[in-house]
Order: sequence, then structure tokens, then C-alpha cells
Amino acid sequence: MHSQLETLPPEHAAILIRKKRFWKKTMWISLGVGVMLAMIAVSGTVIKMTAAFSSLQANGSADPSVLAGDISEAMLISLWSLPPALLAFLIFLVSLIRCLSLPKLPENSTQAG
Repeated sequence: MHSQLETLPPEHAAILIRKKRFWKKTMWISLGVGVMLAMIAVSGTVIKMTAAFSSLQANGSADPSVLAGDISEAMLISLWSLPPALLAFLIFLVSLIRCLSLPKLPENSTQAG
């Protein structure tokens, strides 16, 4: 297979290089988006839970329905942030597999395109 890559026409080598660049960019973008969404989910939940328990501490006691509403709000942040983060992670995995499945080019072919 390596000898076939060495005899690759320059236009095919350029196509492989573009594909590899595309999948690498997709990989990094999806990883960044996924991490950002996961951090939003975690930090939003922590902030809302802290606020809920701060109101409990300030009053000495709290109405269970108010406390449950605050905790419910905290959980909704995770509910809406984590599924897109998981989708971004799946896109990252697909990009990684696609990028790694492309054949490696000989050193002199990387100058094309």
C-alpha cells in the first residue's frame, strides 16, 4: 500500500491533505464545543444549587416547594446542556476515526495544495 501512495498523482495527494485538514478542524471544533457545553452544565447547576441552599441558610428554614423549584431549575440547566455536549463528543469521535482512517502520505506529498 505504501508504494501505491508514493505513486499517487499530486491532485489525489492534495485531496487527501484537504480531507485530513477538514477532519482535524472538525475534531477540534467539536471538542471545544463539547467541553464548553459540559462546563456550562456543571457550573450552571452548581451556581443554582448554591443559590438554593443559600436561601435555605438565610431563612433558617425554607418552604419545600420553593427549594424544590430552585433545585429543579438547577437540574434543567444540565438537562438542556448535556445532550448537545454528547452530540459534540460523538462528532469528535467520528472525526477522529475518519482522520485516522485516511492513509498517511509520503513526506514529499505534504507540500501539495
